[in-house]
Amino acid sequence: MSQSVKEHIAECYRRAGDYKKLYDGATKLDEREIYFSTRRQFLFLAMDLEESQNERTLSKERRVHFG
Repeated sequence: MSQSVKEHIAECYRRAGDYKKLYDGATKLDEREIYFSTRRQFLFLAMDLEESQNERTLSKERRVHFG
């Protein structure tokens, strides 16, 4: 996994944590919904980045072994 992708994934998880703190501190329902939704999007992005990076790694390994 390239360093920049790892950094992007880490940044997504960090920002998701930041939005969780905002969510926990929010008193208005509409604010809480926005923070929850934004946090969820960062988590999904991190998972998608991890999955696509893992698929690329597997693809490279297959080419080496079966190429």
